[in-house]
Amino acid sequence: MPALIALMLTGMRKSVQTELDEFFAHLQHQAQLLRQVSGQAFAQARAKLSTTAIPALNDWLLEHAGRHGYVPRWNGLRLVAADASTVRFGLRASHVKRAALPDQLVFGLFLPGAELMLAASLHSVHENERQMLFEHLDRLSSNDLLLLDRGYPCRWLPAVLNQRGIPFCMRVE
Repeated sequence: MPALIALMLTGMRKSVQTELDEFFAHLQHQAQLLRQVSGQAFAQARAKLSTTAIPALNDWLLEHAGRHGYVPRWNGLRLVAADASTVRFGLRASHVKRAALPDQLVFGLFLPGAELMLAASLHSVHENERQMLFEHLDRLSSNDLLLLDRGYPCRWLPAVLNQRGIPFCMRVE
């Protein structure tokens, strides 16, 4: 289970099987891929995790990364980028009663430089990026510089950020 959690917190970017093979090769200090765990075994182990385990472990990882200087700062502020992207899940027969919808938005607060996620969540494609950000504002403080792309400009958001004392930089065009 510790290896499963460590793998999930690394921010998987490739196919599950490739990530598994690379991860276990690194654990054994080997340069070539090492097939020790199948994607199916990974999925079964992941299904046994509590839904609160990953966010709690991610918070632990962020706290330790910050304490040991792995989260870079700019003028004393931690950089936090907010963004959302559409994700498309494959459609196939499933034994899961409530399988994911084919299209969803994934929203994240990302720490550039540290390459870590402060927070992430899935949303309906009908939800608004600004609302997703609003729901995550409690993860931010006056020690952060929130970086926003051109999907965020509106009248109320700067007012809310200023009221909460959260510095921000917003692209308007």
